[in-house]
Amino acid sequence: MKKLIDYLKVIFAYLVVCTTIILLMSLLYMKFYEEPKQEMIEDKIEIIDESILSFKEELYDYLKQINVQHPDIVMAQAILESGYFTSPLFIEHNNFCGMTVARQRPTTAIPIENSIYAGYKNWQMCVIDYTFWQIRYGLNKTREEYFELLKVYAQDPNYIVKLKSLLNEQKNNN
Repeated sequence: MKKLIDYLKVIFAYLVVCTTIILLMSLLYMKFYEEPKQEMIEDKIEIIDESILSFKEELYDYLKQINVQHPDIVMAQAILESGYFTSPLFIEHNNFCGMTVARQRPTTAIPIENSIYAGYKNWQMCVIDYTFWQIRYGLNKTREEYFELLKVYAQDPNYIVKLKSLLNEQKNNN
């Protein structure tokens, strides 16, 4: 019986040592790996923010370069439709405006299997397709006429309010 008790004491001591080692390793892991991970996440967020800002500027310049009408409104649409350029439709299919496949006008779209939405080879093709849409339906419209047209285009009844809010936000940031 005494041998069994001695044996159990050794096992208990061994378990205490193992548990202590695991606890210390966990603390060290949290100290040396968790904090840098948080810093890495913050660095990546900063890089993503800079990339989005850079893309936003590049997109706006391209909209003006090819003479898209109301480029500020189109930019607000792009931000709204793509969730600030983070939506799967934009990331996977270069579609930042929620464009559907055209049926009655020229298009640069590539149909997406089992979807009404259009895909594009690159984001510039999306801009060109938007330009085709604009030439067909929105050419030479005033800002207010253009907003009226977009009411028809949008599924969200608050779409225009959201666009105008984004436009005000953009104006205040510049």
